[in-house]
Amino acid sequence: MVNLLKNVTERDLSAERFFIATHQQLLRIISLGISGFDTPVSQLGLSETVVSLQALKEVYDHTLSELIKNKNTDLDTNFHQNIAKAVDFLQKNPNFNTFDRYTFIREYMNPITRNWVSIRKESGLWKGINNKPFNFDAPTFFEKDAFNLEYFTPPVNRNPSEKQIALGEKLFFES
Repeated sequence: MVNLLKNVTERDLSAERFFIATHQQLLRIISLGISGFDTPVSQLGLSETVVSLQALKEVYDHTLSELIKNKNTDLDTNFHQNIAKAVDFLQKNPNFNTFDRYTFIREYMNPITRNWVSIRKESGLWKGINNKPFNFDAPTFFEKDAFNLEYFTPPVNRNPSEKQIALGEKLFFES
């Protein structure tokens, strides 16, 4: 707790940190929460997903809702409806072993992630960046460009010299 308090006070909350954190939380729900990776023994991933989605709605309501309502009432309404539908689906399907993850992602989480990208853009508070693992403009995590591949494979010497090429060939073909 001391570590957490120390680090929280040292970092200002900015629009960038806010949007990156919420984006990562949505990805965490899809990749770790409903899969049980976070809670392999307790199998509480589904109920924790309910809490996460309700918390996202609450944070949105206290921060961005008024701004978005003034700019795009339909987006605000749609986001609230999509959160409610996802929570309802989770609550009606609480059995971890029989939970239909494909339907949940396709029908409930993808609309929420689409909403969230639209909310970020509509807010005008942060444009997104391309030096992180995620493409913050991808409407879902299943788009061809959802992840920044160059982030995971940073360029190392894209312009090798003739000597480096010769050494590489020598090492490669040496038996």
